[in-house]
Amino acid sequence: MVRRETGGGSVLVDPDQWVFAFVVPRRAFPGRPTELYARLLPAVTAAFAELGLAVERPGANDLWCGGRKIGGTGMATLGNALVLVGSFLLRFDAERFAAALNCPSAPFRRFLRQGLAEAVAPWAAHGPVPRANALRHALRTGAARALGWVVTPDRLRPDEAAAIAEARADLLDPDWRWEPLGRRAVAGGVKLKGDAFLTEADVAGVGRVTVQTEAGRIRRLDVAGQPPARLHACLGLAPQAGRLAPHLGAAAAAAVAEVAVCDEQQGARRPAGANREDRES
Repeated sequence: MVRRETGGGSVLVDPDQWVFAFVVPRRAFPGRPTELYARLLPAVTAAFAELGLAVERPGANDLWCGGRKIGGTGMATLGNALVLVGSFLLRFDAERFAAALNCPSAPFRRFLRQGLAEAVAPWAAHGPVPRANALRHALRTGAARALGWVVTPDRLRPDEAAAIAEARADLLDPDWRWEPLGRRAVAGGVKLKGDAFLTEADVAGVGRVTVQTEAGRIRRLDVAGQPPARLHACLGLAPQAGRLAPHLGAAAAAAVAEVAVCDEQQGARRPAGANREDRES
C-alpha cells in the first residue's frame, strides 16, 4: 500500500490500468492550480477519441463514457511543479476493490461493491482493450492536437533517477503512510462518480445509517432496525426528512437526511461521524 502525495480517495492499481502523469513547472501555468484540469484533460479525451471512444468531462476531474465513469484524475502542487495524474482503466473488478477497503460495516461494503459496478465502466465495457504502445501513441497524439505539444521519449538523468528512488522510499515509510490524514473530500464516505456518493454514520437515537445517492436521489439505503419494505419505499426519493418521514418515521428520516451527501461541497462540509447531539452541544 502506498499513500500518494497528490491525495484523493483510495484506488486499486493493478495490471489492468495504465497510469499517466503530467508534471509541469508552475511558472508555465499561471493561475489557480485547479485550472490544470481544464487545461490538460483535453489531451486525455483526445487520446480516447484517437482510439474510438467518445469521453467527456462532466465535472472537474471525472472522465465519463456513455454516462459512466471510465477514469478519474487528481492534481497537486508539489514544490515548484503542478502534477496531474490519472489512468486508462482497461478493466475493473468492483468486488476485488470493495473487498480490499476497510469498510465500516457489511452494508457499506455491499453498497460500495454494487455502486462501483454501476458507476464505473472500464474500457472493456465499450470495446476492445488497446495495447500499451497504442495508448502511448494516442496520448502523445492527443497532447499534440489539444495542447500543441510535441512529446518525445527521453531517459532519466542520474540525478533524476536518484531523486525518484529517494521519493519512493519516502512513500513506503510507515510514518508517511499512517500519519493522520487531512480533511476528506467526502467526510464519512466516498464519491463513486461525479453524481454518486456513499456515506455512513452512527446517529444518536437511530443507530447506523448507510445511504448511497445518485443524481440527488436515494439509490440504496440501510438503517438499523428498519424493515426492508420501508427502506425500499425510500428508493428514488430525495434525501429530505419531509419526504422520508412517512416511510421511516421522523427520527430515522432526519438521520438519513443528515448522513446523505448529494454533491462534493456538501460532503466536504459534513463532519465525519457527527450526530445531531454533537451538532447541538
